[in-house]
Amino acid sequence: MMAPCAACFNREKIAAAKLSEEESLRARLLGGKPLSIAVHHLIEVLASPPVLEEIKRSVRRELGLKVVCYYGCLLTRPPELVGFDDIENPGMMDDIVRAIGCEALDWSFKTECCGAGLSVSRTDLVLKLVARLIEMAHEVGADCISVACPMCHANLDSRQKAAIERFGGQSMPTLYITELVGMALGLNPEMWFKRHMIPPMF
Repeated sequence: MMAPCAACFNREKIAAAKLSEEESLRARLLGGKPLSIAVHHLIEVLASPPVLEEIKRSVRRELGLKVVCYYGCLLTRPPELVGFDDIENPGMMDDIVRAIGCEALDWSFKTECCGAGLSVSRTDLVLKLVARLIEMAHEVGADCISVACPMCHANLDSRQKAAIERFGGQSMPTLYITELVGMALGLNPEMWFKRHMIPPMF
């Protein structure tokens, strides 16, 4: 099973671990059969050696962007259950970004929380978290933020205007990793760029 969303990946990995460990749960849900499905995130698939090589061969447009990769707080935690890359400094998305001709910038906020899960109940906190991430991306010289989770993308994209109004700063385009890959492979981004709250200007 492949999950394009960090939150979904996290829940599916934890559920798979529970099913593997608990015989009574397996009996109730799977009729006692062993769990035979492996759960992977889209980033793992794209960063696997054969796929990454195919992406490199298929690049039609050198983007030349300076990108910070944002993995979010759910993709690498808890490490003993999700088993995704390095818990504090994951690099799979950085490898994909480099494969399409972009520069993956080093920054300290790869796995910080953006507050997407609290978007309705704690908007004040979410705006603060979003403003901080955007500010730090600007500080390291990024042209855009590449994300590994649609929920994080929606949060960072839709909350920026309010975050900037409250805390100041400048906007920062946020793209799901497949948007960057699609652009590099020659797809016309106009069809999806117009759906962004913060339109990418490159």
